[in-house]
Amino acid sequence: MNYPFTRACLQYFAWNKGTPKEFADMINTNIVRYTHQANIAMLNILDSHDTPRFLTESQGNKTALKMAGLFQMTFEGAPSVYYGTEIGMEGAGDPDCRRPMQWEKSKWDLDMFDFYKKIIDIRHSGTEFRQGDFQFVFHDQVLIYRKVHEASQSIVIMNRTEEDHNISIPLTANRPAYDKINKGNEPDQVLTS
Repeated sequence: MNYPFTRACLQYFAWNKGTPKEFADMINTNIVRYTHQANIAMLNILDSHDTPRFLTESQGNKTALKMAGLFQMTFEGAPSVYYGTEIGMEGAGDPDCRRPMQWEKSKWDLDMFDFYKKIIDIRHSGTEFRQGDFQFVFHDQVLIYRKVHEASQSIVIMNRTEEDHNISIPLTANRPAYDKINKGNEPDQVLTS
């Protein structure tokens, strides 16, 4: 289990500490510790039976969990969702983190459940998310990274703040751009040179 991945996500997303560059440094430090073959097989977790649940660590911040979940699904390696995270289950340290699965659907956070279905679909929609090379694109205020596999490329942009930020990223011309989280599979715009 990739606990350095977990710690980096907790620090950046759950505890709102550090800059995008500091988060990138933590992730990149972990990447260079292992071979590429080990990294793409690494089990990436946000929480587990041995740790407090991510939503509890984030003081119930659902946006933080969604952003961390999106990072988990689009990063290299094998994402592993601990049962109940996808429905907003909470739990402090052991044994509270081992609460039984909440099977009563009326107690589920259905917005979180739908979000997890969406980000899992995103992972399966593009080969670059499962097999692509990973690279941070540095920005002072916004987390940006690129996933590339052969002709497929995706850029993920996450803003942890409530503020709007102007960003400029060089993209391939004459290709559609999509906002997969907010707009689904409808092109947001077509990029031209």
